[in-house]
Amino acid sequence: MANHVEGALGAGDSGRIDLRPGWAIAFAASLLLYGLTANRGVQWADSTHFMYRIVHGDVTGTLGLALAHPLHHWLGRLAVAIAGPQPVYITWVSSVFGAITIANVYGCVAALVGRSGPAIFAAGSLAVASTFWRVSTITEVYTLSAALLAGTCWCLVLYVRDRRPNMLALGCLLNGFGGANDLQSGLTMLVLVALTLIELRARRLTLLQASFAALAYLVGVMPYGALVIGEWVRTGDFVATVRSALFGTMWADAVLGGGLSRRVLLVDIAYPLLNFPNLLLPAAAFGLWQAKRFGVDARLWRTLGAILAIQAVFALRYDVVEQYNFFIPMYVLLVVFAGIGAAAFTALHPDLRIVARLALVLLVATPGTYEIAKSIARSGDVLHDFARHKPYRDDYEYLMTPWTVVEDSAERMSRQALALLGEDGLVVFEDHMAHYCIAYQAMLEGRGEPRAIPDRDPRMDAMVREALIAGKHVVLVPWDRDHPRSAPPLGHWQREGDLYVLAP
Repeated sequence: MANHVEGALGAGDSGRIDLRPGWAIAFAASLLLYGLTANRGVQWADSTHFMYRIVHGDVTGTLGLALAHPLHHWLGRLAVAIAGPQPVYITWVSSVFGAITIANVYGCVAALVGRSGPAIFAAGSLAVASTFWRVSTITEVYTLSAALLAGTCWCLVLYVRDRRPNMLALGCLLNGFGGANDLQSGLTMLVLVALTLIELRARRLTLLQASFAALAYLVGVMPYGALVIGEWVRTGDFVATVRSALFGTMWADAVLGGGLSRRVLLVDIAYPLLNFPNLLLPAAAFGLWQAKRFGVDARLWRTLGAILAIQAVFALRYDVVEQYNFFIPMYVLLVVFAGIGAAAFTALHPDLRIVARLALVLLVATPGTYEIAKSIARSGDVLHDFARHKPYRDDYEYLMTPWTVVEDSAERMSRQALALLGEDGLVVFEDHMAHYCIAYQAMLEGRGEPRAIPDRDPRMDAMVREALIAGKHVVLVPWDRDHPRSAPPLGHWQREGDLYVLAP
């Protein structure tokens, strides 16, 4: 039986299949899904900030080097150069790399198990996973990182299976590109370093081959390395540059500390279940349990397991507002192990076709479960302590509907703010990301960037007085649409929709 399963897991030449058709189909299908469901306008959180920086060529931003994401920035610049500054063209960068991720997962699992069925199950599960689907339809950096991580895992499979050192070097190159996009990829780099040292000691790699892999990583990470070196040269402050490169301007405590608060525990439990309301998680657990026994090389099992473990430990205690997005590398590894689990289970129980059919039915039904979960959460007021109440935004829709083409609250807010401003008005914003939404929308409408100031800026009272005396409109964009926190120096805020206008 063990030999039968080992064959099913792709051991030996007989288990190999042509991966190109499956890769192309996975890419095309997921690109169609993400492209059609992508958000068409300006977006909340970091998304429009990325867009704003991209169209203005601001590669470093104001949040520190760790939040610069230069590889994504330059890809966004390329999209703008080819297609123009419309938000959807920059968002489609996320869609393209989301599709590449799904295709790479297919290729990785198919190369590992030698069968297309488990690879389709793994890739399909990630394709319709709520968080991954969502970030593939907004302007974000996560799908680029995921595509590079899935590609790295595929390279590791080929390195171990075929004894090809060039595949290890290619994996290191992809991981270096990941580091040039987002620092979370550095966690995977630690595992690659450990693997390279182990292989060198075991004489499965020569010193030249290991050096070539290290050089490949350095080439890949160079877009970020050059940014860091340039900042050091510009400021002359090495300590501050390193701190900015590792943590940005304000995230050192979250990166180094973290903890299991009530919110963190709720996210840790709820989001994996929301993303995989099917047989993915049981299949991943079975794959982790059975991988070594049924033909997966121990080095590969340990390496992929170590990447999964280090990514999970980081993400599950990372106490930031959008913590769930940092689960994506963990999800990539989970679906790879789920592919192993599916192959092992079907090899052990070839007569239980009903399980395969059930897996397919649940996978197809996964999008429908998001609507059910949203209705249940809304009726139970699950987000009572966590809802943000941003202007025009339905937090249940925003957080639990991955097809973001239906979510236009940031665009509605921006359009209304510009309509209320008139000529040369003043925007007071309590949410600094709203400023980028309004500025970007103004650019799209052919208007100059409006005057804007944060509500906690010491100059706000003087600027508001000056604007009011000059007969200019003053518009407040609140953090919470029902409870503005800013008191004007004179007059009072009069609500207009979900925004506020200063009345004398």
